[in-house]
Amino acid sequence: FYRIHFFNKTMIYFHLHTIKDLVKEKEISEDEARRAEDEIQKLTDKYIQQVDALLEEKEKDLMEF
Repeated sequence: FYRIHFFNKTMIYFHLHTIKDLVKEKEISEDEARRAEDEIQKLTDKYIQQVDALLEEKEKDLMEF
């Protein structure tokens, strides 16, 4: 689980950093950057919910023993 979490945090940071670089280089507008950041946040929230659901299921399995 830790590896997945670390990988996802690293990828999110990479994408956000890339978006900021594209704005700085005037390759995308501020509005496009904001939309991209919003989309990244939506995806992040979606996967956090999935991980939370998996952890909850795993906890239930472990409590059965």
